[in-house]
Amino acid sequence: MKRMTLLNVRDMLAELLGTQQVYAGGLDGSTESCMGVFELKGGTRRLCIGGEEYTKTLEKRVTVIVHHTDAPSAAEARAEEVYEAFAAVRRRRTGDFTVAYIHPAEPINLGRDERGICEYAVEAAIYYERNE
Repeated sequence: MKRMTLLNVRDMLAELLGTQQVYAGGLDGSTESCMGVFELKGGTRRLCIGGEEYTKTLEKRVTVIVHHTDAPSAAEARAEEVYEAFAAVRRRRTGDFTVAYIHPAEPINLGRDERGICEYAVEAAIYYERNE
């Protein structure tokens, strides 16, 4: 059964925010502003009795790392944009899936990287269905 991948999430986030500086599974640390989508560790898959083919709504848990400028207020504002974009999603068709909704957590300040660029994390649970 087809499941949502980090590439699917990356493409959706890039479209929601109108940027191409979104990566799946990594960050481009040489740039001053980009985002990376990573698997959120932990949790278990919830399946209906009978297996995945009988499970209508699936869940994808991700962390978005927002790597944005050396100005803390600008980085926080960009992280809030990610939060708000995710929170506004309702019944959005994206590729082979329809995202019912996304439940994001408040952005978390991660401090600065070795180059002094501010970073934030936005964790989210994406609830979706496969398009038939």
